[in-house]
Amino acid sequence: MKHLVLIILSLQISLTAASQGFDFYKDYENLLLLTKSKDGKVNFEILLEKFRGNSDLTEYEKIALVVGSTDHKGYENQELLKFESQIEVLNNKKEYENAIDLSDK
Repeated sequence: MKHLVLIILSLQISLTAASQGFDFYKDYENLLLLTKSKDGKVNFEILLEKFRGNSDLTEYEKIALVVGSTDHKGYENQELLKFESQIEVLNNKKEYENAIDLSDK
């Protein structure tokens, strides 16, 4: 289920980022540096705690959380994309229970 939540969050953030003028190639490095700043408003650890605590995050904080996650051990974007593709195939086949089971892994 964690994978599914991250996938959905990533998709939502991608769409939001595009609508807010976030250019991944242009803005990524600067935002990544801000997520590493211990006293910054978008410090990754602080944002992660807020996210885990179900606190509301602004759209910018969501984008920063995704960008910050790319620099942490355990970030496996290709693995998430593989799961996303498999879940999408199962959904298209109307194998909803199998899709849910896969998303719970």
